This record gives sequence, C-alpha cells and structure tokens, in this order.
Amino acid sequence: MHSLFSQVDVSLNGTVVTPSTNTNAYRAYIETLLSHGAEAKNSQLTSAMWYKDTAGHMGAIDDENKGLLKRKGYVAGSRIVDMMGRVHVNLFFQDRYLLNGVDVKIRRVQSKNAFALMAGGDNPDYKISIDEAVLFAKKVKLNPAVQMGHVKALEKGTAKYPLRRVH
Repeated sequence: MHSLFSQVDVSLNGTVVTPSTNTNAYRAYIETLLSHGAEAKNSQLTSAMWYKDTAGHMGAIDDENKGLLKRKGYVAGSRIVDMMGRVHVNLFFQDRYLLNGVDVKIRRVQSKNAFALMAGGDNPDYKISIDEAVLFAKKVKLNPAVQMGHVKALEKGTAKYPLRRVH
C-alpha cells in the first residue's frame, strides 16, 4: 500500500507541518520492516498488502519472490483490492491527541505506476486506479476538567507536540 504514495503532506489549520519529500514509500517500508514483529507482519499488516519479499529477489518478477507472488495473486485480472494501513508521518507517530477545532488536511501524492508496480516486458501496460480513499481517526471525549486544563494552558502558550523527526 505504501508504495502507492510518494509524498504525504499534512496541514494543521492551513500550515503544512510535514517535510515535503518524495520518500514516503521508503520511509513506510523501513518503519514497517524495523518496527513490527513477525506476528504483526503476518496478520494485521497484510491488510496493507505487506508480504515480505524474498531476500535476494526483491527486484525479481519471477516465482522466486514469494512476497510479490502473494501480492500478484490479489490483483490478478485487475481485481479491486481493499487496503488499510497507517499514514507514515511524524505527527501520527506521537502519543498526544490533537486539540478540538484543528482543521486537518492530508494530501497524498500518488507514485508513478512504474514505481508502485512490478511487471515484466520492455513496455508494460499497467496502471493504478484509486477508486476511494477513507481516513479512519479516533475521536475521544475528554473529561471536562482535562478540557478546561487545555484551555488554561493555551492562554499561556501554544500547543506542543513532541515529534520524532524522520526524513
């Protein structure tokens, strides 16, 4: 799933808060590879079409790459595939909730088909069509005392979100 998007930009109240780079696919792959155990990779991460490529055959389009074969089976015959996965941006990897009333915009730039898909032949004729995109987000109801604490804190300064920078 993550190879479908080369860039993800997030804006809060009209201000872009993510670095604009076209490395989203690489970041998502490396974070998934290094941050999750075998159990997650073999269960919930398959909903994002995560099937590990066979070492030494990642660029191969033959039957040696078991991950590619699994993904190929899902899309054979131009079948529609439902996928679900995390948005890999710094803001969504921190543990604080966003404040009420913050306008959040997410802009995803689709990768070139030649990057996101692997196919044989000199001039492969393939394309990706994203029919629908849905964002799932948690909504929480705060204790009124906590909400009042936020209001008082915002009178003294701005909201701060601790981010682990990944470029």
